[in-house]
Amino acid sequence: PLTFERRSTDWGMNAQEVKINEPVQPTWELRSPILESSEQRVAYRTQIEGIDTSLTYTFYEDKLAQANYLFEPKHDDGADYVQDFHKVKTWITQSYGMPTLVQEIWLDSLYRYDQSLWGQAVMRGHLKMVAEWRNETTLITLLLDGGADTIGLMADFDSVAIVPPAPMQASVLEEIPAMEEMPVAENPITE
Repeated sequence: PLTFERRSTDWGMNAQEVKINEPVQPTWELRSPILESSEQRVAYRTQIEGIDTSLTYTFYEDKLAQANYLFEPKHDDGADYVQDFHKVKTWITQSYGMPTLVQEIWLDSLYRYDQSLWGQAVMRGHLKMVAEWRNETTLITLLLDGGADTIGLMADFDSVAIVPPAPMQASVLEEIPAMEEMPVAENPITE
């Protein structure tokens, strides 16, 4: 089966195996005490479709469970970010086939009827663009989002089989007392 993003990594690999398969050294690593003891993250700088990208692998109990791509293009025109969304969508589609969902979520329809202004719509928080893929091993979400004149493009690749362990909590949850039931007075209807 094709692995996420055509890299030399597979779900379930340990951190050392991923580092051996990556062509460059990691830019940073995080583990306990910053993260839960069962979690570790390793990050790389890369380029996807000509776009500078941060790639972060997340491991649970030393098994690769997630890969997150944070795309970092520098554009003056918001429409270029919309084009980047479509380039990355095509790139993922080459490995995973057609998305199971593609959606434009309009929070304000001001720019909806002029596609040349969709970049402005994203920058102002009026539009979110989403594409999703799912197969027997991987769930992928591609998201273009913005607001306050900023835009973010990211792709999350998640293993279907390897999920984060339930957080261990030392404290016992306090029981919330039940509210007393108060009888509701019936108001007769008068005409």
